Formats: sequence, structure tokens, C-alpha cells
Amino acid sequence: MDLEKVCYGCFRGKSGDTPVCPYCGFSVDEEQPFLALPMGTVLRGRYLMGRVLGVGGFGITYLGYDLVLEIKVAVKEYMPSGLAIRHTDRYRVVQTGLRKEDYETGLERFLGEARILAKLQGTSNIVSVQDYFKENNTAYFVMEYVDGMSLKAYLASQGGKIPYDQALAILQPIMEALIRVHGLGLTHRDISPDNVSITSGGESKLLDFGAARFSSTDEKSVSVILKHGFAPEEQYSSHGIQGPWTDVYAMSATLYRCITGELPPDSIQRLRQDTLKRPSQLGILLPEKLEEAIIKAMAVKAEDRFPSMVAFLQAATGRDGRSVSSDVGEGREREALGNRGTQVKFSKKHLALKIAALAVCGTIIGIGILKLFSGIGVLTDAKTSEPLASASKSGSSKAEGSEAESSKAEGSEAESSEAEPSETEPNGNTQTDLNDYSNEYLNLFMKIPSDFEETEPGSAVFTSADGSCSLQIGFYTYWLGFPVYSLADV
Repeated sequence: MDLEKVCYGCFRGKSGDTPVCPYCGFSVDEEQPFLALPMGTVLRGRYLMGRVLGVGGFGITYLGYDLVLEIKVAVKEYMPSGLAIRHTDRYRVVQTGLRKEDYETGLERFLGEARILAKLQGTSNIVSVQDYFKENNTAYFVMEYVDGMSLKAYLASQGGKIPYDQALAILQPIMEALIRVHGLGLTHRDISPDNVSITSGGESKLLDFGAARFSSTDEKSVSVILKHGFAPEEQYSSHGIQGPWTDVYAMSATLYRCITGELPPDSIQRLRQDTLKRPSQLGILLPEKLEEAIIKAMAVKAEDRFPSMVAFLQAATGRDGRSVSSDVGEGREREALGNRGTQVKFSKKHLALKIAALAVCGTIIGIGILKLFSGIGVLTDAKTSEPLASASKSGSSKAEGSEAESSKAEGSEAESSEAEPSETEPNGNTQTDLNDYSNEYLNLFMKIPSDFEETEPGSAVFTSADGSCSLQIGFYTYWLGFPVYSLADV
């Protein structure tokens, strides 16, 4: 490979001095994030850095090229916003002086999770870590590069939704892979359509374990990861107990999004008033057992959900499972499916050939709020006595649900009277003064609580006056013609 004439957007050779690649259209003049490594940087004497695939509040992911194996890879760099900046030499990472212990703790967790994920190398349907190391006063993952399109982009190409059997064909292999992940005591915590990739061969793969954490019921505090519509209520709290049931909710929400075309309402809003509609109420025809499994898996409170992915999968598909703890190790979830069904692959006409036509830009903003939400009344979803999965019968189901909801509301009021008072108005709305915030670099305009201050200009990281709560904005830019590697939380 002639490094002087290589395209950093696809790592193919190009002739002449033209700045635009004739193969992928990437231009060397294209502006990269200001904290990113210079294109052409070689890490560990082996990995050539190309363009940026994604930028988040906790790091940067690059397209890379393994000079030894001569293959493309994805390289994730630990770069926590507000805690570190790039040195003037453009390579080394320098701590800002704020919360140095947080930087070091995050760095060790980053490497610790890389070691766990390296054990999953070769596991079907999971993008695995191939290498990890320290350099430039920070740390790096080297991951498998997936040449395909995200499930989010695929749904858009299909009019926003797909039939339930096709959705299961995409997600069932990932659910089975997550059983092994949970067996190691690890929780993904960021499952959504943009973190599922469909390869040109029709295989689905789960991306981005940057938000992964070990499941622990006695952990005093865990970082908060929020992907609205897919995050369960325990992820809104820094003290929420998270585990396989957390991924169960997100996986069910992803399945719901695939078959209905609708983004589920935020779980934190459903605590006050559950507005989640059954697929059949939206005119979707699907097996009753599948609808029941989806609704149960998306229960607002963790104790009302399936406790494990294998239980959810069994309820949704009817497949039998058996314990194979010797295969998945000593973890919270020790079960795996005994008989894996034949993986259904898609016709290539539905997949790879559409990627070039879908080269559009999209953005996702992830907000992490490190504070326990208090004083929020709990109202669980009403259960109908005879749930119907037929769209034509949804009317009677609604009526029965209304009666049940009314009954539960009375019980909720009684329970609320015994709870400690919260600082809310009678209608449940917290009184909070908000100030306008803008960030020209991120092209971001939003409102921030008035008692929050930005840790440093332009960092998009805020802390409350008493230091007990922080708010961080993660900004991601994706080119949907390439794989999606978001960086949530490390």
C-alpha cells in the first residue's frame, strides 16, 4: 500500500493528486473533529488511522487499517469530554485537571471491558474486540469492521417498518448472542436499531459495547446511559439496578420499533402515564404470544419483565432452552438455547446494493444525567383480561384496558399517599428554571437547568451548583453508507 496515495475514507489506492476518492467520494479536505488524531497516524506501529466514524462525549471511533493483516478495522479511542483534551502535538491526550481520578477510573474500565469483549471474539453476531492497548496517555480498542448498513438505515429504506418475521430473523441471532454476553455478567445497555448492523451477506451483528457494564446488584452507582425510547427506567438513575432485564427492555423496544414503525414512549414518561400501544392497536398483525412477550418485556418496572434474555426469547418464539453454564461462564444469566434455529438470511437485493443510495448524514444526541430521579409516581401499564393480537379486535382490548387502568389508578393514588412527599406541583410537573444553551461547533441549541454551569467553554459538560449532578451531551455524526460505531459511555 502506498501511504502517500491512499484514501483515508476507504483505504483504497487512488491515482494522481485529486483530493476526492473516485471510489467512496471521501475528500482529504473534509473537516475532521478538532480533537481527532491526524489522518495517517499509525498506532502501535500497526494500525493506520483514517477518517472519523463517530464522536461522542467519551471518545472517538476511527476507520483504521491493519498494516499486518491488511484489513480494515474500527479503532475506538478513550477521550472523555470535559476530562481531557488533545496535546498541541496533536497525538497525546492530556487531562484537563478536572477530576483526574475519574479519568483514570474510566481508562481502566475501558481496558477492563475490552478484555471481557476479547473473550467473545468469534462469537456469532457480535462485533468483537481484536486488540487493545495504551498509547498517547490513553487507551484504544481495535474492533472488527462491519461492512454493511445499520438496522436504522435498513428500516428507513423499507418505509420505516418491516414484517414481524423479518424482524425476528434479524434480532433473534443477536438475542441468542446476548445470552452468552449476560453469562459473563456483562450488560450491553445501549441496544437500539442504530447499534445493529446488517452485513452484505445478510448477517446481523450487535455493535458498540462502549456502554457495557458488569451487572451488580450491590454496585453503589453506575453511569447513566440514555437512548430515548429504548432505555428502561432504571437507566435514568445513577443508582438503578441494571442487568439482563435492562437489555431485555431495549431489545423488545427495538423489536417494537421494527414491526410498528413507531418509537416507543420514554420509559420515564411511562412511569407517570403509560401510553405504550400494543402493536395490534396500531394495525399490526402478529402472533398473540409474540405481542404478549413484547409487552411484558417492555414493562416499566424491572420486576414485571422477563428476568433474562433466554426467558424473553422462549416466550417470543416458543423455543425450548437448557442451561449451558459451562459454555457461558459464571454470570448472572447461565442459560442458553439448546437448539438454535437456522439463521434466516436476507436477499441481497434488500441489503448491500442499497447502501450507496443511503449515504446521508444523521445525528443522535445522547444525554447522560447522573442523578437519581425522585418523587415520580409509578403507574404501571394496565393488563387486559383477554389480550388480542388481531388489529380488528383492538377496540375491545382498549375498552378492557381502560377499566383495568382505572382500577390501577385508584391503587396508585392510595400508594402515593404513603410515599414521601416530592418537590413537584400537584400535576406532577417539577418546577425548574431553564436557560438557553448553544454550541456553534456542535450546531446545538437546547435548554439547561439554570443551576448548572458548563465545566469549560465548549465542552458541553455541565455540573450542578452543589456538584451532586452532572449533565453531558454526546454528539454523534454518522454516514449511513458505512458501519455505525457510536461511543456512548466508557
